Amino acid sequence: MAKKSVATIQTGSKRFTKAIKMVKKEGSGTYSFVETIIDPKHVRDWISNKPIKQEVIPAKPVEKKVTNEEVADEKNSKQDNVGDKAE
Repeated sequence: MAKKSVATIQTGSKRFTKAIKMVKKEGSGTYSFVETIIDPKHVRDWISNKPIKQEVIPAKPVEKKVTNEEVADEKNSKQDNVGDKAE
């Protein structure tokens, strides 16, 4: 089986490699080429038909935007609670 890592592609902060391998078709016995663009760390696994384990990057937490009205409502509710305890 022929295998080759052909080119390295850089886009922004990501780095990719174009890999090509030759695969024999079972029915006719002819060969065809399969191409993919993947992370350079996974080229050997892809060529040897091993499953590629991809890292899952957790999403960044989204900060909730608080309006002035919500802050005022929260202060009022705290003051109401304090007033209830005093009585």
